[in-house]
Amino acid sequence: MPSELASPGPAPFLATLAEATGSLLADDTLYLAASLGRGYLKAFDLGPALQLMIHQTELNEELLLHRPAENGIGDKVVFSFRNLLPSLDQPAGRPAAVHRAEALPAVQVSSAALDFALRLPARVPISAIILEVDVSLFADLLGPAEPPGILQTIVAGQHQALYEELVSPAMQAVAADILAATTARAPLHRYYLKIKAEELIYLFLAELLKRQHAPVYPLSAADARQLYLVRDQLLADLSEPPSLPALARLAGLSESKLKRLFKQVFGDTLYNYYQTVRMREAAQLLKDQQLTVTEVGYQLGFKNLSHFTRIFERYIGSKPKKYSKSGGPAPA
Repeated sequence: MPSELASPGPAPFLATLAEATGSLLADDTLYLAASLGRGYLKAFDLGPALQLMIHQTELNEELLLHRPAENGIGDKVVFSFRNLLPSLDQPAGRPAAVHRAEALPAVQVSSAALDFALRLPARVPISAIILEVDVSLFADLLGPAEPPGILQTIVAGQHQALYEELVSPAMQAVAADILAATTARAPLHRYYLKIKAEELIYLFLAELLKRQHAPVYPLSAADARQLYLVRDQLLADLSEPPSLPALARLAGLSESKLKRLFKQVFGDTLYNYYQTVRMREAAQLLKDQQLTVTEVGYQLGFKNLSHFTRIFERYIGSKPKKYSKSGGPAPA
């Protein structure tokens, strides 16, 4: 069984973790004790309503960060931007393989009304930016008008809201700015970090608003855990198309409920989500590992390279051979 710690917020969490593990806490930075793993966590108080934490670690044992649901209307919104930054041993500009679920560049937001635990796997480099925003500030960021429907489920707090998006190149650029600012400690760096943190939130919300007219279904903490189990299984082997009946059995959900809740949380159908990650993996293999189009196509389970070319162009916006020769922009 993995260890479990309550996660009351970035700064309190560092103090809790330091006391529980004997790790060193100094100047807003916690340096992991060797018994726990390696790396560091940095927390920044960016004002009365916004906290930021940088997470660059590799743990010896799996850890669950558990944030219990708050009674009544929750007053916090938590954004978790994962794998936007180079991990501990990863050169800058060289992203990790995206097909592993724990290395997938994604951003998750949840309301304080959802009792949810984040799993931090053992012996896997973890890089993340965690933003905790008071609902009052979140509402101010959205303006004086009534928040649009999908955002209302987050702000209101009494709804058990959970949404996840794959990250965009723009998000990765802002994350790089944040990491540089937390390292350099330039003048006014906290003010700069506040601006960049709000920019990161904006970029995510702009993507989330594309789901504006999608229906919202009740979501329990147990449902959320099963959906992530399905997502992990979906990405375990990108050469094998998903089987809806098998995934539904794995989750213990009906096929119709699985389809509804998966699209609600992850913003796409099971098959489109699979193909999106699959083509991002193909783009990375072409760009960073410099494999040939044939090698990438066969590695990802395509027996017909013409079919691979059509799918790649549909999801990436360029034919794979042209993408490979040009060096290829980062997939959107």
